[in-house]
Amino acid sequence: MIVDSLTIRRKFLEHSEEIHQLKGTKKVLEVLFSWLGFYDIVFEEIFPNTFGFDSPYELDSISRIFDNKCSQCSRLNIMMKHDNISDGLKDTVISIVKWNTPYKVEAFVYYNGEASGTFDNTFANQFL
Repeated sequence: MIVDSLTIRRKFLEHSEEIHQLKGTKKVLEVLFSWLGFYDIVFEEIFPNTFGFDSPYELDSISRIFDNKCSQCSRLNIMMKHDNISDGLKDTVISIVKWNTPYKVEAFVYYNGEASGTFDNTFANQFL
């Protein structure tokens, strides 16, 4: 584990079953980030194309042929504040986001109003 705090490790082990049951939800992100000392945690979800094809009302072509392209990735903006952000803490946040974010979601993390980076779960493609 990247975090060196014994207290956080004990909390994680004590609540590991509940955390695993909540995996893939914003609630588990909120809990884990608050354990790391983050506050004012805000999530913003953006769904670019919920219909799966180019248009929700029309076929892609007159000959009734779809282009067979799936919808784009959803976007999740995670905005939070912390009084003392270290590189180890940022690495821990990246690990938590990658572990918890569902496939086809692109996550953008902002610390104290500044963009930190983009993390997507394309590593899941190796299992397909």
